[in-house]
Amino acid sequence: AEQLKSLDEGINSGNVKNLYFFFGCEKALKNEWKEKMITSFTSGNPEMNSCQILADQYDASSSVCEVTTVPFCADKRVVVFEGCDVFNKEELKDLFMDIPEETIVIVIQEGLQNVIKDDSSNEDYEKKKTKWTLKDIKEVDYEMIDFDAEKGQILSSKIKDWAAFDGLKIDKATIEYLISSCGTDSAQIRNEVSKLCSYVLSEGRGDITVKDVNEICSFKLEVEIFALTNMIEEKKAAGAVNSYKNLIAKGYKPVQLLTTLFNRFELLYEVKLALDDKDVQG
Repeated sequence: AEQLKSLDEGINSGNVKNLYFFFGCEKALKNEWKEKMITSFTSGNPEMNSCQILADQYDASSSVCEVTTVPFCADKRVVVFEGCDVFNKEELKDLFMDIPEETIVIVIQEGLQNVIKDDSSNEDYEKKKTKWTLKDIKEVDYEMIDFDAEKGQILSSKIKDWAAFDGLKIDKATIEYLISSCGTDSAQIRNEVSKLCSYVLSEGRGDITVKDVNEICSFKLEVEIFALTNMIEEKKAAGAVNSYKNLIAKGYKPVQLLTTLFNRFELLYEVKLALDDKDVQG
């Protein structure tokens, strides 16, 4: 909260740093603050004065060019690296140490655990190998902002309030089951509670139950698989491979992932056939 308050004050005053690292698992919050910075500093012309570089679009020379391009009729240019594994790209270490004054670089990724340690700690960096770490750019005035998940107690209280807004009740056990099944991303949970409220109200009931969660909600793996399927369909190979590796790292078995992917594509194919048939009949 203090980090975000400081960032908000910096945005409002125009007193911002040239390099930010947004990490943590709250994707919605990272995107919200990324968009806020782009809107605030590109003088109403984000197409000309901002650029987002994704993992499957990364190219060393064009990335350097984007960062060093002068803003067009604006004070700042915003360049976002998202999921690009920047610490394994030697050229970015040199670039981040010499970012032009008029450019803001935002690095977005889920974790920085392999490249940071508490400054007060004498421990070495964790042993996962990268080409460089934050230690290598310690002279740079960067800022790291941890968009971590809401604490369980806070999120539980929010879920109860969201349900109460629609006149519904949800007990502690159901809240715990909802969080364990759907994750701690507040935007995702808010969406799931909204779906639950609509469903329960349509049934004419006043309580949300575990059975309702099983009937209505998109569980964590389903959400991840949905995103992975989209990347495969859009031929974003690098992003799909990284997502698949991340799921394995989280403990999912390869056979489980492949089976779920197969079922998802089979469902999409059946939907496509049904739509084609409807067009023919129409």
